[in-house]
Amino acid sequence: MKKFLLLLVALFATTALVKAEAIAYPENPYGWQSKEDMFQAFMTDAGKSTNGLTIADFQAMAGTAESADGLHTNGLCKYLDNASAAFAMTEKWGWLKDYINEVRAAQGFAAIPGDGGAASKYEAGAFFISGQSTAWPKGADFSEAGKEENYLPKFVASYETPFTFVGTLNGWAIETAPDMTWQLDGSYKIKLGDFFGDFKIVQGHAWDGAIEYCSNGAQVNLGEEYVLANGGDNLSLSGSGYCEDCVITVRKDGESVVMTVTGTPVDEPYIIVGDYNGWKLETAVPFRVQQDGSLKTDAIEEFKGEFKVVKGRWNWNSQFGSNGSTFDMGNAYTLVAGSANDNLPNISLSNTNVLYKDVVFVLDMSGEAPILTGTAGSTVEVEATYQLMGEFTNWDFKVAPTFTKVGEGVYELQRDSFYGRFKIAKNGAWAGSLCSNGNAVVVGETYFPKNDNNPNDMWIDGIDADNPLTNVKFTLNVTDADAPTLLVTGTTGAEKVAKDAVKVAVNGGVISVVGAENVAIYNAAGALVSTSAQANVPAGLYIVKAGKNVQKVIVK
Repeated sequence: MKKFLLLLVALFATTALVKAEAIAYPENPYGWQSKEDMFQAFMTDAGKSTNGLTIADFQAMAGTAESADGLHTNGLCKYLDNASAAFAMTEKWGWLKDYINEVRAAQGFAAIPGDGGAASKYEAGAFFISGQSTAWPKGADFSEAGKEENYLPKFVASYETPFTFVGTLNGWAIETAPDMTWQLDGSYKIKLGDFFGDFKIVQGHAWDGAIEYCSNGAQVNLGEEYVLANGGDNLSLSGSGYCEDCVITVRKDGESVVMTVTGTPVDEPYIIVGDYNGWKLETAVPFRVQQDGSLKTDAIEEFKGEFKVVKGRWNWNSQFGSNGSTFDMGNAYTLVAGSANDNLPNISLSNTNVLYKDVVFVLDMSGEAPILTGTAGSTVEVEATYQLMGEFTNWDFKVAPTFTKVGEGVYELQRDSFYGRFKIAKNGAWAGSLCSNGNAVVVGETYFPKNDNNPNDMWIDGIDADNPLTNVKFTLNVTDADAPTLLVTGTTGAEKVAKDAVKVAVNGGVISVVGAENVAIYNAAGALVSTSAQANVPAGLYIVKAGKNVQKVIVK
């Protein structure tokens, strides 16, 4: 009777399994059409046979005297004792080991040891029966992770070059372009949120060799199927080219690839752009229309420096800048409208000594002039930092070197060589940056930069790409915040040539100097003993100063 009941349970489980696995498996290199196919292949690669038993048979054992969890006693792991042999076939089963470790990590378990051991077989078994090892070694719960919708995307990604999205939204960085996720219906999907700009769908993460799916000559209409061309021009949305809650889906249809883009179309948004996001329109935070018609941003995690409000993601033609005063959080601020040709000044924060956290901006466009208000969730006091910005870093904050604090209000930065126009930025932003006073910086002379955020770059007199300054040290003194000073020292090309031309030699008791007009020879005590280019001196240590060349010599 017991065996009959067990048989009924197994039959019921088998029926349920067939229903659950009615999914059409993706075409794959191994010809698997179900999880059962996958299971039997794994057992074979592990060098074991189940004697005809199926996943459903082991599932039916769970909760019975045969096996409490379908794995122990007479369960699956009675047969599966060498899962490591299968996992060693990394091209075929590496994805599964990675997936198992991801599930384990999410549930607080360590990764399977490198040698596999018991963890390998019990976790592999738990995956296949969508269960859990409840006795030693206790493992992760695969009741959800063992479902196709959760593991098949990982499996498909292991053998198929994924579709990826690349375009204006991610700066056309194909190497880091986000992959589209395989779906149970065989399509690929990616959720983009706010979407704008030109784009392509590609297979591959390098332009060289990538398969590009592009425009067929028409713009893309939201909600309509679009047959992609293999190669060609960029894709773009119709209308304003901007939508919210955007989802892109592609599917193979014979030799064709069909795309559908869904989302909510919106007019060109107002955005806030500035130092906080590197002045990139494509990554700027937009103002969203609220139910009362007002415009409000999502909370910006960290906000600093200068900024503007711009309408649209495409250009600077419609922008709103400073009215001549600084911006205070919590107070209404009247914006000045203009275009890219108007050279509108940036808006500067009144307090540059704090980092604003969780900032929300509200934009009121109902009056004659736009009104901007900002509120911060909190502020963090920050010690001032200074960066050397210039042509040598393409004016990029990410790679600009930072000054080292060497005393109260004193900062230094050293470089092997330097040339080009530059500024000194404060706190990773343009606000409070030190700029030109209208004159060139002279090597070795104190310079008084302006700190009024003017647009003029500093430059070093006589220094260019063909004649760089070497062994450079920048010394910045901001002890007096209203009158900062900058001292640049180093060796010019002309000085280096002059120093290299000077030759000092010792022959017997004679010190000879060639190539210098001014010579001074000092003994070890610092006393001047000769100003001649050839000097007879007693044995001892001498300091020879020849032009800008200074060196020690020993006379024996």
